[in-house]
Amino acid sequence: MKNKSGISFGLFSGLFWGLGLTISAYIFSLYNISPFVVAVVHDFISIFILASILLIKYKKIDFKIFTNIRNVSVIIGALLAGPIGMQCNLYAVKYIGSGLTSSITAIYPAVSVMLAVIFLRHKVSTKTIVGIALIITGIFIQSYKSEQVNSFYIGFLFALICAVAWGSESVLSSYAMSNHLTEIETLLIRQVTSFLAYLVIVMFNGFTIGEVADIKLGGLIFFFVLSNMVSYIMYYIAINRLQPAKATGLNVSYVVWTVVFSAIFLGIGLSFQVIITSLIIIFPIFFYSVSEKNYVLASAILNSSLFNMIFLNSFKFLFRRERPVSHSDIKYWGYSFPSGHSCIGLSFYPTVMYVLFNGHSSFPIWMSLGILFGLSIAISRIVVGVHWFSDVIFGSLLGLVFFSWTIYLYNIGFYYKFLF
Repeated sequence: MKNKSGISFGLFSGLFWGLGLTISAYIFSLYNISPFVVAVVHDFISIFILASILLIKYKKIDFKIFTNIRNVSVIIGALLAGPIGMQCNLYAVKYIGSGLTSSITAIYPAVSVMLAVIFLRHKVSTKTIVGIALIITGIFIQSYKSEQVNSFYIGFLFALICAVAWGSESVLSSYAMSNHLTEIETLLIRQVTSFLAYLVIVMFNGFTIGEVADIKLGGLIFFFVLSNMVSYIMYYIAINRLQPAKATGLNVSYVVWTVVFSAIFLGIGLSFQVIITSLIIIFPIFFYSVSEKNYVLASAILNSSLFNMIFLNSFKFLFRRERPVSHSDIKYWGYSFPSGHSCIGLSFYPTVMYVLFNGHSSFPIWMSLGILFGLSIAISRIVVGVHWFSDVIFGSLLGLVFFSWTIYLYNIGFYYKFLF
């Protein structure tokens, strides 16, 4: 029961963190305000929320938790994940751009796994490792984009430090909670530490808290804090009940929720790439939380997509064929051969239909629909004039090869044997 409830807390922590990020994006799109000022106000309000929870639940606040030397791990984690991590992230964006920075910092769940194994002696299953690898792959593909790079090595270093800092927090907090602290007490120490650190940064940089003296902005920040506090509390409960590796893997679903909430509330469009990579991220999370059997099914579905991403980019880089001149309003960048949409369409969708409906009486119908859907995507590439005919033919054949290979591995029980 503890494990199942921990999974629920981990999943919902990702949902509310994604909502919080969407609200923060809306705030920064409307107001020219320093993120450090928002961080100070955020942490200040969160302290009162956490203190209120402790007073209601325990009728008192044990202030000795702030002076107990055994809680220093929480303080270190707060400084790493808060000011240090945020500052390194900002510098990384400055030097190598937001896309590459997001792709590099996406490895922080893997950092949590390694640190938990080394310092906490936690045992991590192959299933968890593979799941986190799939999640990181999806985030990398989703966030990476070619940008002007000012200094790659300096930016890479800052992004790497940021990933290590973020990944360390869950391990350091888990260590504290395994001894004596409750989740709320741990989080209170974290927020007080973060607040004081951000306050020093704001004071030394000449920012003023008066920047938030606006009723609408204050209301938005309050909902931002509320969403983040719900996320933080659920995340720390998940860390305490599931161990850092699994909790971090579930929490990182915020990447997909941010895309969903941004589309709903901010009107940001969803590209084909974003949809596919979101599925790559969410499938291992969802199926891991349901059962081992379903996780194996998810691995079979995702295998085809991952082969596509690896081999398609290799072929495109090898042949470097330019796209045909199109008179359509639809514009695409990148090389033409082979057609990525054709390959993905005829590997991913038939695989989904096979895994979900194999053995059902309606299996032939669903398989036909999967293939027809993939073919319609392939034909559309010619209709809109963004690919040569040979691009589409080779891409489609490549997709069918990936589909056949994936299903062969699924039928011989490869995924189950490999993961368990």
